[in-house]
Amino acid sequence: MWAATRQSLRAEQTWIIVYPILGAGAGYFTLRWLMGSPPQARWLAHPWAQWLGQRSYGLYLYHLMLPVFYQRLVYHALPVASPWRQWWLGPLPTVLVLTPLALALCAISWRWLEAPLEKLKTRFVYNAPPSVPLPVQ
Repeated sequence: MWAATRQSLRAEQTWIIVYPILGAGAGYFTLRWLMGSPPQARWLAHPWAQWLGQRSYGLYLYHLMLPVFYQRLVYHALPVASPWRQWWLGPLPTVLVLTPLALALCAISWRWLEAPLEKLKTRFVYNAPPSVPLPVQ
Protein backbone atom coordinates (compact mmCIF):
# COMPACT_ATOMS: atom_id res chain seq x y z
CA MET A 1 0.00 0.00 0.00
CA TRP A 2 2.82 2.38 0.89
CA ALA A 3 4.57 1.75 -2.44
CA ALA A 4 1.35 2.36 -4.38
CA THR A 5 0.80 5.61 -2.55
CA ARG A 6 4.33 6.80 -3.13
CA GLN A 7 4.00 6.19 -6.86
CA SER A 8 0.65 7.90 -7.37
CA LEU A 9 0.98 10.89 -5.03
CA ARG A 10 3.59 13.58 -4.58
CA ALA A 11 5.58 13.50 -1.35
CA GLU A 12 3.53 16.25 0.29
CA GLN A 13 0.27 14.46 -0.55
CA THR A 14 0.94 11.10 1.07
CA TRP A 15 -0.80 12.25 4.26
CA ILE A 16 -4.10 12.02 2.33
CA ILE A 17 -3.81 8.23 2.42
CA VAL A 18 -1.46 7.53 5.31
CA TYR A 19 -3.12 9.50 8.13
CA PRO A 20 -6.63 8.06 7.66
CA ILE A 21 -5.20 4.53 7.52
CA LEU A 22 -3.17 5.12 10.68
CA GLY A 23 -6.17 6.65 12.44
CA ALA A 24 -8.49 3.82 11.47
CA GLY A 25 -5.91 1.24 12.53
CA ALA A 26 -5.32 2.95 15.87
CA GLY A 27 -9.07 3.17 16.48
CA TYR A 28 -9.56 -0.48 15.58
CA PHE A 29 -6.82 -1.74 17.87
CA THR A 30 -7.88 0.56 20.71
CA LEU A 31 -11.50 -0.62 20.57
CA ARG A 32 -10.41 -4.22 20.26
CA TRP A 33 -8.22 -3.81 23.33
CA LEU A 34 -11.00 -2.10 25.28
CA MET A 35 -13.64 -4.65 24.35
CA GLY A 36 -11.39 -7.63 25.00
CA SER A 37 -10.33 -6.74 28.52
CA PRO A 38 -13.08 -5.89 31.03
CA PRO A 39 -10.93 -3.65 33.30
CA GLN A 40 -10.14 -1.36 30.38
CA ALA A 41 -13.70 -1.49 29.05
CA ARG A 42 -14.85 0.69 31.95
CA TRP A 43 -13.49 3.67 29.99
CA LEU A 44 -16.33 3.18 27.54
CA ALA A 45 -18.76 3.89 30.39
CA HIS A 46 -16.94 7.10 31.33
CA PRO A 47 -19.20 10.19 31.08
CA TRP A 48 -16.92 11.81 28.48
CA ALA A 49 -17.07 8.72 26.27
CA GLN A 50 -20.85 8.61 26.67
CA TRP A 51 -21.11 12.33 25.87
CA LEU A 52 -19.01 11.98 22.75
CA GLY A 53 -20.83 8.83 21.64
CA GLN A 54 -24.19 10.53 21.98
CA ARG A 55 -23.06 13.42 19.77
CA SER A 56 -20.93 11.40 17.35
CA TYR A 57 -23.38 11.66 14.45
CA GLY A 58 -23.30 15.46 14.61
CA LEU A 59 -19.52 15.32 14.83
CA TYR A 60 -19.48 13.10 11.75
CA LEU A 61 -21.69 15.51 9.83
CA TYR A 62 -20.02 18.76 10.79
CA HIS A 63 -16.39 17.68 10.65
CA LEU A 64 -16.62 17.61 6.86
CA MET A 65 -17.63 21.23 6.36
CA LEU A 66 -15.55 22.89 9.08
CA PRO A 67 -12.18 22.53 7.27
CA VAL A 68 -13.67 24.13 4.16
CA PHE A 69 -14.93 27.15 6.09
CA TYR A 70 -11.67 27.35 8.04
CA GLN A 71 -9.59 27.32 4.86
CA ARG A 72 -11.77 30.01 3.28
CA LEU A 73 -11.48 32.15 6.41
CA VAL A 74 -7.67 31.87 6.43
CA TYR A 75 -7.48 32.63 2.69
CA HIS A 76 -9.61 35.75 3.07
CA ALA A 77 -8.10 36.95 6.35
CA LEU A 78 -4.42 36.63 5.47
CA PRO A 79 -2.72 37.95 2.33
CA VAL A 80 -1.00 35.57 -0.06
CA ALA A 81 2.47 36.85 0.84
CA SER A 82 1.93 36.35 4.57
CA PRO A 83 4.07 33.59 6.11
CA TRP A 84 1.29 33.06 8.65
CA ARG A 85 -1.08 31.86 5.96
CA GLN A 86 0.75 28.57 5.41
CA TRP A 87 1.32 28.19 9.15
CA TRP A 88 -2.41 28.49 9.96
CA LEU A 89 -3.21 25.97 7.22
CA GLY A 90 -0.74 23.44 8.63
CA PRO A 91 -1.98 20.23 10.25
CA LEU A 92 -1.36 21.15 13.90
CA PRO A 93 -3.02 24.61 13.94
CA THR A 94 -5.89 23.24 11.90
CA VAL A 95 -6.52 20.40 14.35
CA LEU A 96 -6.10 22.66 17.38
CA VAL A 97 -8.62 25.15 16.02
CA LEU A 98 -11.15 22.79 14.44
CA THR A 99 -11.41 20.14 17.16
CA PRO A 100 -12.96 22.46 19.78
CA LEU A 101 -15.13 24.05 17.09
CA ALA A 102 -16.38 20.66 15.91
CA LEU A 103 -17.13 19.56 19.47
CA ALA A 104 -18.98 22.79 20.20
CA LEU A 105 -20.96 22.57 16.97
CA CYS A 106 -21.98 18.96 17.55
CA ALA A 107 -23.00 19.81 21.15
CA ILE A 108 -25.15 22.71 19.90
CA SER A 109 -26.63 20.47 17.23
CA TRP A 110 -27.44 17.80 19.80
CA ARG A 111 -29.06 20.27 22.18
CA TRP A 112 -31.16 22.23 19.70
CA LEU A 113 -31.75 19.80 16.81
CA GLU A 114 -31.07 16.13 17.43
CA ALA A 115 -32.43 15.72 20.99
CA PRO A 116 -35.77 17.44 20.21
CA LEU A 117 -36.13 15.32 17.07
CA GLU A 118 -35.26 12.22 19.08
CA LYS A 119 -38.20 12.97 21.40
CA LEU A 120 -40.56 13.24 18.42
CA LYS A 121 -39.90 9.74 17.14
CA THR A 122 -42.42 8.22 19.57
CA ARG A 123 -45.19 10.29 17.97
CA PHE A 124 -44.64 8.84 14.52
CA VAL A 125 -44.65 5.11 15.00
CA TYR A 126 -44.32 3.10 11.83
CA ASN A 127 -46.42 -0.04 11.74
CA ALA A 128 -45.22 -2.32 9.00
CA PRO A 129 -47.93 -4.09 7.03
CA PRO A 130 -48.11 -7.84 7.62
CA SER A 131 -45.87 -9.74 5.30
CA VAL A 132 -47.57 -11.81 2.65
CA PRO A 133 -45.66 -14.62 0.96
CA LEU A 134 -45.32 -14.19 -2.77
CA PRO A 135 -46.43 -17.03 -5.03
CA VAL A 136 -43.64 -19.12 -6.48
CA GLN A 137 -43.32 -18.72 -10.23
